Amino acid sequence: MAFIENKVANEKGNPVLKHFMLVLLSGLTLVGGMYFFPGEREAEMSAILMVVLIIGVLTIFVSKRLNPMAWKKLLNRAEFEELAAQEKKVEDSLSQLDDSYFIFSNFSFELFHIDHLVVSENGFFVLGRVPFADDFNVKNNTLFAGDNSLETITARVWRVCHLVNIIISKSFDGLEIMPVPVLVVPDAYKVSMREFNGIAITSMSDLNNLLTKKLKFKINKEHAEGFAVYMKQRYM
Repeated sequence: MAFIENKVANEKGNPVLKHFMLVLLSGLTLVGGMYFFPGEREAEMSAILMVVLIIGVLTIFVSKRLNPMAWKKLLNRAEFEELAAQEKKVEDSLSQLDDSYFIFSNFSFELFHIDHLVVSENGFFVLGRVPFADDFNVKNNTLFAGDNSLETITARVWRVCHLVNIIISKSFDGLEIMPVPVLVVPDAYKVSMREFNGIAITSMSDLNNLLTKKLKFKINKEHAEGFAVYMKQRYM
């Protein structure tokens, strides 16, 4: 059975609320500090409110990038539950892999959100879940599911793959391992397109077969296990 680590499942409290508290505490700290310095309070208050506003906007922007599921849970409960059910199905499928596989789910990786990262001596894979069950089509070199653009997902999985390769190279004496990007679609959709711009496309039911046979590539076991330990200690 594969080792599975889910950052959100293990995290205590709501990260979005933590970020709101950070903004609130920053504002209170600035307002409190104002009373220790002489000057025109009205002008100072305007400047402080502007600083707090900027901090708040930046915090929300970064939070939405790093914790999309938490924001879905807060703003759209029905969509969150649908996405959570899809996440569980993918994890349940990946859990059937053998114990040489390490699965890291739903976590932030250097300002990128990762749905699933699979680390094994049989290959590294970055998985992005597609929440739509519509037919795939390509317009202007952009992948769509029905009328829904998948540009954000496709760009993210490729960027994460390159970033993982860079971090491996820096952490393991120039070792080069480029993960394979994979899009996972709901089983309700019959996959007619198997690849887009180097990104493999598969259904949930065929995911394990794709990872263990079709996309399999050998990696030194010590390197795979070493990187898995590195990921767990630093990002989970």
